[in-house]
Amino acid sequence: ELLISADTLPAALLLLGLLAISFVAVTFSSVPPACEIENERCPPLPKRDFTLAELGEFDGSVPNTPIVLALNGRVFNVSSARGMYGSGGCYQTLAGRDASRMLAKGILEPETGDEAAVPLSPSELQTRDLWLEHYEYKYEFVGLVLDETGTRSRGASEGSGGTRRLSGSELHPPARHPLLGCLSNCLQRRSSKG
Repeated sequence: ELLISADTLPAALLLLGLLAISFVAVTFSSVPPACEIENERCPPLPKRDFTLAELGEFDGSVPNTPIVLALNGRVFNVSSARGMYGSGGCYQTLAGRDASRMLAKGILEPETGDEAAVPLSPSELQTRDLWLEHYEYKYEFVGLVLDETGTRSRGASEGSGGTRRLSGSELHPPARHPLLGCLSNCLQRRSSKG
């Protein structure tokens, strides 16, 4: 007993063909980095050390300039995700600054005054370290952060600082992190516009 009769065979084949085309399109399509979509070349950034003030010059507010963020004293070039970190992007408030506390706490606005003086909890430190692993995997390391005296910030090092290297499916931001909700909302808004 066949589930598909001669009458329904053309419709079934059409549906199967559409599914195959959709699968191939999604699987093999290549989405260029946001900076290439905007007809600009992803800017190179030589490795160097940055002061906090210098980080601010790379916040994505100026077209055709690199975008960086610092995390635990390490600076990453996030220019390939200009649509996310540049002007108007979901994560624009993380760009051009040390985003360690913001990522650890899952907030998109920098803390001020007394809030910034409170040490991170063990859970927040773990979250920060998971974000560091994510950025080390996904973005180019371009330097270290210098403090006000010109010395490298506490926690900054050329390597991963002795943290365990994640692999495979572990290489992603912390699950159920508040910033992922922001990203999801931002992507939904963008897809509804286009």
